[in-house]
Amino acid sequence: MKRTLLALHGLLGTPALFDVLGSKLRDHRLLALSLPGHGRPASTVPPTFEEAADVLAAQLGTQDPVDLVGYSLGGRLALALLARHPGLVRRAVIVSAHPGLAGEDRAQRIAEDEAHAKLVEQHGLEAFVDEWERKPLFASQARVAPHLLANQRKARLSHEPAGIAASLRLHGLGRMPSYATTIAEQAPRIALLVGALDERFLGLAQRLRAATPALAVETIPAAGHNPFLEEPLVTAARIETLLGEDQPPIPRPVVGDGPSIRWQALRPPKENT
Repeated sequence: MKRTLLALHGLLGTPALFDVLGSKLRDHRLLALSLPGHGRPASTVPPTFEEAADVLAAQLGTQDPVDLVGYSLGGRLALALLARHPGLVRRAVIVSAHPGLAGEDRAQRIAEDEAHAKLVEQHGLEAFVDEWERKPLFASQARVAPHLLANQRKARLSHEPAGIAASLRLHGLGRMPSYATTIAEQAPRIALLVGALDERFLGLAQRLRAATPALAVETIPAAGHNPFLEEPLVTAARIETLLGEDQPPIPRPVVGDGPSIRWQALRPPKENT
């Protein structure tokens, strides 16, 4: 029986980002969801980051623990799901995602996300996408075939502006709790995946790895922030390996030096079913 692979795209993305996984991963049934505030009509945006994870958990129901892949914003929501509902997840591959800001950085990022939300509301989604695509974070995508970039832009413009503005305000990085502790505690079943050309997020991943030696960090050569766009086949193959059945199971409690590891249930508690 195939295991479910829950896949969560990034800001302005769509579930189509993961088509390559559906066609290449033989041992999984792909469940790629549209994030809150995305699509047409836009789905409701829960008022907090944690509640968004709870909504995702409710969509999974009571099935066996799933494998999880999240990219960028989807990776951040994947960390929230792992933190709040650990019994629902077997293994997680977090792609190009921030673990959460320190307290002193939050106010600036909240202000940036608010400015972006107002740009969407006052000048339209296309104006925001124009600014978004000029970010240095996406510079490596200049190597991508023009028709693929055109498809990505079409996907980015396919959403309702009000939904994207709400996502920026309520689920932006400034509103996200820090999940650095979750990563440390859950390290045996988390893998961080990042493009080798994505200097910012590669640096973040390496610092997390230095703090938690049990954490797996994998890179995709010749890819930047979005390996699914820039190196889809290599990325799919790496994820298939990371989620293989021979990978370590959900860990039991460990007592010793370093971060404490809480008990992780193999199934959700009965009252949550």
